Amino acid sequence: MGKSVNGGLKVSGLEFGYTKTRVLSGIHMEAGRGTVTGLAGANGAGKSTLIQCIAGILSPDAGEITYEGRRIRDMGRKERARLLAYVPQSAKLSFPMSVEEFVTLGRRPYVEWNLTERDRKIVRENLHYLKIDGLKDKLMDEISGGEYQKAMLARALAQEPEILLLDEPTSALDIRYQMEAMQLLRKVARERNCVVLTIMHDLNLIARFAQEAVFMKRGKIVAAGLVESVLTRSVLEEVFETEVRLVPTEYGKLVIPMEGNECTTE
Repeated sequence: MGKSVNGGLKVSGLEFGYTKTRVLSGIHMEAGRGTVTGLAGANGAGKSTLIQCIAGILSPDAGEITYEGRRIRDMGRKERARLLAYVPQSAKLSFPMSVEEFVTLGRRPYVEWNLTERDRKIVRENLHYLKIDGLKDKLMDEISGGEYQKAMLARALAQEPEILLLDEPTSALDIRYQMEAMQLLRKVARERNCVVLTIMHDLNLIARFAQEAVFMKRGKIVAAGLVESVLTRSVLEEVFETEVRLVPTEYGKLVIPMEGNECTTE
C-alpha cells in the first residue's frame, strides 16, 4: 500500500460492524494534505461507512484515526468540528433558508453568542470562492442541483476545515457540473493545503482529478496510494469483478469496461 504525498490523515486498524455484520475490517489508509484522494469500490464495499467513521458520525469498534499524529477521538467536540467538515450527498432542510443563511451554518463551531464581522467575512469569501455570491438571497429550494452542491461545499469551507470529507459530490450532477466540482476540489486542496477525501462514482474522474486513490472491496482495502500506481487493470478487475481496459490519454488513464460488463461504483 502506497503512502500519502504529504502528512495528514491516517487510519490504522479500523474495524466497524453491526450485531452480526462486519462492515469494515483492518482498514489502513492515509490521505495527504494538499491532495484529492478518491475513495472507490463496488456497492456495499464500505466507503460511506469509512467516511462516516472518520467524520465521527459512526464510532468504530477498534483502530485509530489520527491527524498530524494526534488521535482525533482525543480532541474536544469543538476542536473536531473545526478540524473536520463532512459534505453528504444531500442535505434536507427542516425550514426555508437562503443560500447565505445555509453557508453561515458552517460558522457554528466558532460562534459563541452572535456572529462576528470575521464570521460574516468568511461566509462572504466562500460564497464568492464558489461563485454563488449572486445567489445568496435565493432560497435553497430555488437553486439548481449543481448550485446546491456548491452551497454545501461553501458551508463546509466556512468551517475552515483541515480535513474535507465528501460522499459522492458529483453523483447527481451533469457532466459540466461534475467537471466544475472536481476542479474546485483540486483548487481547495491545493490553495488551502487541506486533506480532501471523497467517495467518487466515476473512475475516470479519479484518473483525471485525484492525486491519490483508495480502492475497497467487502470492507477491506485492496489498494491505496498514488493514482498512477494503484489505478491498474489488475486492481480494478479485482475490486469490481469485471474486465476493463485502460487507455492512456493526455488527461490520465481512461477506464473502459469491456463488452458485456459494466463497471459500477457506489
